Amino acid sequence: VDDVIAKLEARLKTTPDDAQGWRMLGWSYFQTQRYAEAATALKRSTKLDPEHAETFSFLGESLVLASKVEGKIPADARAAFERAYKLDPKDARARYFKAVSMDIAGHHRRAINAWFALLKDTPPDAPYAEDIRAVIRNVGAMRKIEVEKRLAAVELAAAASRAPPADAKAESAKMATA
Repeated sequence: VDDVIAKLEARLKTTPDDAQGWRMLGWSYFQTQRYAEAATALKRSTKLDPEHAETFSFLGESLVLASKVEGKIPADARAAFERAYKLDPKDARARYFKAVSMDIAGHHRRAINAWFALLKDTPPDAPYAEDIRAVIRNVGAMRKIEVEKRLAAVELAAAASRAPPADAKAESAKMATA
């Protein structure tokens, strides 16, 4: 990753208006846990491409991780998440952190409901799906809010959506015997 970073830094010196290059540099810094540098690169990208929701949500996460304050989302990170959400209300990272903000503000049930809504829209095999379930469980346990029945229902619905329709099974069985 360090070689990629060096090459991107050199390239961006000659092409400083490359929004995608700044995004890639931000991602590279993020992967090496250089969150403040990631935020700087991503801010540059958002100035060059102010309509890219994912860059704003990624910027917000970088700012959260670069922050030295535990249990609080910095104002600039909140603003980045809000911008991402405004550009794309389906942006998973922005939705996740909006729910975190609700939880921090003491709106635990609203936060859990927001995470359930996000989980409902998340593909079951998404790499972050289990993280959402874990957060729901943790906040539910800490706040004494029952979540297991709802989680089980979400799992059941996800399993049902992955199963082929009954008539497709019958058609498949017919073809197998023909």
